[in-house]
Amino acid sequence: MVPTPTQPASPGEEKRRGRLLGLVALVAVLLVGGAVIAFMLQDDTGPGGGVGQASAGATTEQALAARTTADLRPVGAFPDTVESLFLVAHIGADNIVSWNCRRGSTLEDAIRGVICSPGDGVSEASYSLFHDGFRMRNYFRDLQDSKGASAAGECVSPEPWRGFWSIGPETWAHALGSDKGDYRGQVLCFRSPTGEPHIAWIDYSTKIFAEATAPRGGEEPLYYWWRQLAGPGHPTHIHSIESGNTSAVQGENQVSGTIVAIGRDGVGNIMSATVRGAEGTDWEVSFDPNRAYDCSLVHVQEHKDSKTEVILPVEKVDGQLVVTYFTHC
Repeated sequence: MVPTPTQPASPGEEKRRGRLLGLVALVAVLLVGGAVIAFMLQDDTGPGGGVGQASAGATTEQALAARTTADLRPVGAFPDTVESLFLVAHIGADNIVSWNCRRGSTLEDAIRGVICSPGDGVSEASYSLFHDGFRMRNYFRDLQDSKGASAAGECVSPEPWRGFWSIGPETWAHALGSDKGDYRGQVLCFRSPTGEPHIAWIDYSTKIFAEATAPRGGEEPLYYWWRQLAGPGHPTHIHSIESGNTSAVQGENQVSGTIVAIGRDGVGNIMSATVRGAEGTDWEVSFDPNRAYDCSLVHVQEHKDSKTEVILPVEKVDGQLVVTYFTHC
């Protein structure tokens, strides 16, 4: 087929076409120029100095990290909420007062620290709450290695000694020996270069590292204090905050032991648990679905699987034991 020849454009059409091409070229120049300027102005947070989707993500991460760091710091006068729920409950409100406990500097990876002056042969005792058990155990292992501690001997031996502690079935004090029940933590005894005895220990469930010292020659008073008064091993003083009762009564305002069974609702939410105490008694506890617990209840299953001990403050509601605080993350 022979193509049809086009008609030459009129002078008016040529002029309009030229203006259109010029406008298109101008728009292209502006777009390219704007892109160049935006690229030159962008910083590490993204294009436009923090404007846009990419920078929003970076800003959110930075803000979250800053907020987390701020929230982990002590707030206001001693004790703040975290110190009350963990360290004060562990040490005991009566001991906090009589031992002149106060906020102290924290160890690396610890989020709170308390230092006390117990007296009765104990010069100083410090308690540090770690963020998680992994960091706490690593810190303690490094301390054991640095002292060259062995399992031979006993705590009052001249050489550094390490071992495991349990809870006395009746006294709820620290106890040593494989016949005292499941291990709840580790203990380390050593002397400073100038001869002062030290005893350090960790509590698996509460994630607390503690250390106490006595004057030279004070091994026996220090060891007795640790066994009978230094915590105790698990917080017998933990209580229902609402009532202010500082005595721990098994089955009334506290249930402790290992989780042997879990109850769930139709969609799988954890609603209850069976806790077996050291004496073999089973306690049925319920979790309030309307209560905001400090730790997710998914950790209840973790504690059942690992057979680690839990300590649950409870209150009686319509004849049932309802957990008031769950802090075993």
